[in-house]
Amino acid sequence: MDYKEAARIYDIPVAAFNRMRKKGLIGKTIEQSDKPCLMFLCRMWGDDGFLRMQLSQKTKKVRLGMIETLELNRLERHILTRFQKHYEQNDDQWLYAKMVEKEVSSLFKIPLDQKLKDTVRRMRRKARYEVKKTVGVSTKSS
Repeated sequence: MDYKEAARIYDIPVAAFNRMRKKGLIGKTIEQSDKPCLMFLCRMWGDDGFLRMQLSQKTKKVRLGMIETLELNRLERHILTRFQKHYEQNDDQWLYAKMVEKEVSSLFKIPLDQKLKDTVRRMRRKARYEVKKTVGVSTKSS
């Protein structure tokens, strides 16, 4: 059985199957031997109680970061984190988009095209906004 069919049957996103394959938990196709584990996972998937227990293992900062970046893909999260860490440590210094574009293009082995440039600039704006928002909150409460 392929991942799309399994996602439909078990009500688990295809991305979760891809992640399980990358971690070596399942093969390229779903075998008969995988089905009991998938049934178990299906019963736990999205359950608020289990989710709450998993999130309680993370710090509040990590939980908030996860919530704020849920809609972003892996590339966007990487770029955003790159800018956020820079601005948290060096608020007065700019991190140039062209430098991040080259880093990301090399790291992810993707072409340096207009789509990547637009993504980098969008994540830079988001990071600067969030840093300003954080700084604004801390100065207001003082």
